[in-house]
Amino acid sequence: MKPNDLQGLVRLPRCTWSYLLLWLAVPVLFRLAIYVLVIAPEVPGGILRLKFLAQCFLIGLPQDLLIALQMWLLALVAMSVANVLRLPARKAMVAGLLTAVFAFTHLYLLVDVALYTKIGLRLDPDLATFAADWRMFWSSAQEVGLAPLVTGLAVLSVSLTFIYRFLHRTVAELTFSPRLLAALPVVAVLAFTTRAAIPGMLAYAADNALARDETQLIRSAADSWQGKEANSADDAELALNYLRPQGEHFTLVDPQYPLLKETRGFHGPRLFDLSIPPEERPHVVFLFIESFRGRDVGVLGGRHNVTPNFDRLAQQGILFTQFYGNGVQTTRAVIASLFGLPPRFSTKSVQAANSSLPLIGMADLFNRRGYRSAYFFGGSLDFENQEAFFRNHGYAETHGEAQLQQHFGTAARTSWGYHDQYLLDYVADWLESREHQGQPGFATVFTITNHHPWRVPDDFQPAATDVPPDDEYHRYLRTMRYTDHCLGRFIERLQQRGLDRKTVFFILADTGTPMGEHHRNYMLVNYLYDEGLRIPLLILAPGRIDQGQQVDVLGSQVDLLPTVMDIFQMTGLNHAVGTSLARDVPRRQVFFNNPFALQYLGMRQGDWKYIQCLGERRPYLFDVARDPHETRDLAADHPQVVAECQAATSAVHAYLLRLYLSGRIAPRQSGSAATEQHPARNVPVATGPNQ
Repeated sequence: MKPNDLQGLVRLPRCTWSYLLLWLAVPVLFRLAIYVLVIAPEVPGGILRLKFLAQCFLIGLPQDLLIALQMWLLALVAMSVANVLRLPARKAMVAGLLTAVFAFTHLYLLVDVALYTKIGLRLDPDLATFAADWRMFWSSAQEVGLAPLVTGLAVLSVSLTFIYRFLHRTVAELTFSPRLLAALPVVAVLAFTTRAAIPGMLAYAADNALARDETQLIRSAADSWQGKEANSADDAELALNYLRPQGEHFTLVDPQYPLLKETRGFHGPRLFDLSIPPEERPHVVFLFIESFRGRDVGVLGGRHNVTPNFDRLAQQGILFTQFYGNGVQTTRAVIASLFGLPPRFSTKSVQAANSSLPLIGMADLFNRRGYRSAYFFGGSLDFENQEAFFRNHGYAETHGEAQLQQHFGTAARTSWGYHDQYLLDYVADWLESREHQGQPGFATVFTITNHHPWRVPDDFQPAATDVPPDDEYHRYLRTMRYTDHCLGRFIERLQQRGLDRKTVFFILADTGTPMGEHHRNYMLVNYLYDEGLRIPLLILAPGRIDQGQQVDVLGSQVDLLPTVMDIFQMTGLNHAVGTSLARDVPRRQVFFNNPFALQYLGMRQGDWKYIQCLGERRPYLFDVARDPHETRDLAADHPQVVAECQAATSAVHAYLLRLYLSGRIAPRQSGSAATEQHPARNVPVATGPNQ
């Protein structure tokens, strides 16, 4: 870079510098809006926490600067080209182009703020895919609330008039000169240098409003309360102490993959009598019911009578009363439930970057038994890259909205996809086809109706509740009752065809959902309270379980894979960190995390429920046996319990994050995992501890 180049940059007309400052100021204002509207109300001390506010903006400043420099470079190039070519009406053309770019960018930021304010998600390509269907987008937009968006659009429209006039004047002041051309490479170098300094485009990543990437999340999780790094051998040993399954005979496979193990069997007293020998191959259905939270399930204490069918079925199966999700998002439930691993501490779980994660899941286990595995979803399989993910992880078939449309045409839909009755009818048809072809099926099913905006078909009229009709909770209960109706209808149809006695059902929720219990919160993305995490689990095996049983041991979604292996007498390679729910073991704990907005880690052990807010380094501690609604924070009264939970939680999550990021869960797959033998089976078994 020559001195003349810098001189040319400095001596640019004042108006161009004003344009740069304009582009730098606006993203900062949008970040401020996110902070004030979303973050500050949830931070003790709120907006007065200046250190926290400064951290938020300093982390995002490089990204803001990059955007400003890129837009500045675009403006300078457009102005230079227009002047060099002496284009007619070049002032209006350039001013119009830059105004359009300004409008599009800030419309994006406006929608981003609106989404994050309401549902805690940033605008990213996955949500853009969702918005491509105008019916889905419009229905959900109405629920999010059009008033703030319309107001923002009005303000933006008015401001564009002034922006255009400003840009028109800016172009008018510019005439072709060597200084202008000399400035272009300088700005380009500055933009490139700024981009290189940003790890992973962190400031506008969809992960969180504080703009932390995974590396920073690792540091947050790995720092103890006193600031000591949890990277030592002692901390790794502490993590593995919690992650090693109990009641399981296994051999470790390779030191490079510390969770990878060869399971040879299970031991210990049984909590229930359900064991299926290898020669029997019943159909298996894993039914995930959207947002079917435990608090409103009748047999778990719900008082609104919205789950009569689930309650009836619970009298015929094995009901788990202390069961938890490991995360707060549907796709995160996929990782935990089907692969036996706590979800990666990121909002991205099954998306494009992770579609070929080397994970060994239930589909692999059942495929080796000769099953045909299929995934069913009421919405679009393009959403969050579900099609690629499940195809790459053992599923021979994937069925979503496109397939349901071929089957049911213009049947009733929610904004997210087809209503549950059609999805479950479709699954029943598929099970019948498997039975007809003489091949057992493993079906993973995710319903959709009980997702916000909680709408049911017009012809469904559930019984009234004591919740006011204008309350959002009323719509949720109404939709939950509809989903329960669809569940009962599904099981009844299989009974009529004799398929129920040839099928083992695992019925659970992906997550719960808050209904204003804490701080009038209606979003999963803000907390780790039980209304968002405690969910039902019911194992239903007609003909094998004739009398209902209730199991009160603590468990979570990561326990499902070893439970399935235990029930079906499976052995083989896996990396599940859970413990079979069929065994009585001395110690159980549950770990969970929430990477959205303010980042939370947590665990439950015994009656203690611990939550750690990383942004604030603030602990919460609840005795959920005496205080099931988590209203009394006991952290100050029990510092020793807090210290033990904090050490365990930080060590476990930091250790898992390092394994995820270093690719040390299992050897990387080559091609589809739908093959009967996972590539990791080629790793020689090493001498390791037995349990």
